[in-house]
Amino acid sequence: LCADDQVLLPDQSIHYQLQNFPMESLAALWPDDFRWQAKMNGEIDLTMTDKGPDGSISLDAGPGEFGIQQQDEWRSIGYNTLKLNAKLKPRKADLNLDFSGDQLGRFTLDLSVDPNSRNREIEGHYALSGLQLAIVEPFVGLQSIEGEIGGEGDLSGPLLNPQVNGNLSLQNGKVLDPSIPIPFRDVSLDMAFKGQRAEVDGSWRSNERSKGSLDGDIDWRGGKPSVALNLKGDRLPLVYEPYARLELSPDIQFSFKDQKVSVSGRVGVPRGDIEVRELPPSAVSVSDDEVIV
Repeated sequence: LCADDQVLLPDQSIHYQLQNFPMESLAALWPDDFRWQAKMNGEIDLTMTDKGPDGSISLDAGPGEFGIQQQDEWRSIGYNTLKLNAKLKPRKADLNLDFSGDQLGRFTLDLSVDPNSRNREIEGHYALSGLQLAIVEPFVGLQSIEGEIGGEGDLSGPLLNPQVNGNLSLQNGKVLDPSIPIPFRDVSLDMAFKGQRAEVDGSWRSNERSKGSLDGDIDWRGGKPSVALNLKGDRLPLVYEPYARLELSPDIQFSFKDQKVSVSGRVGVPRGDIEVRELPPSAVSVSDDEVIV
């Protein structure tokens, strides 16, 4: 940590440079199942006037690696870029975040904050591209997860209760695993943010003749989140080895409001094969005079 000449009066003026600071030395501050390996570089060039701060702060912690412990095994997520730049003025603070990685894609956030306004009013823009869903595959223990997430939008309003207008989408998604009875292929999911609510629209296929859809609304106005979703499907294959192979046609409505969950609708089973491999000892055998059609 290097310091240039400092001025304390009449206005405090400081200039510091940080070079190759190891983030793992702060391990005591992180949860026990989290670790961060990277070298932090930064610079603070700031003057404190009677009207407020005037200067800049820059931090660069890339490339690096996050580690998450699952049971007794550590899983790692590497990244290439993690930069935060702030330009501070007495009546305005401009923040810029740049985060990217091979599977993480790239996320940027540009944000302006008025520190003197009552609610810390903000204006900003976010953009996400190239986030690979496969990055969560080691953490969830599924055989195959694919898809790419991206989107962009604008932020406005109070800092602690912002308005979001934009979108976030998943394309070319796939989830396959023997533990999941229904395969998900050609998954697409779009979320359109409109202030403090979002409209959801998604679809998928499980094989050539099946299709499923999900649509609805998510609302977080007033700090009380509510969810209303509709799930529909036609000839969705369900396999429960070694007993059953079915086709499902669900039409289900799911809602969450005032901390209460409600599920209604119907699930049709137009066709299927169920094989009973072994009956329990308490089962009653078929009588000789019974006719089964």
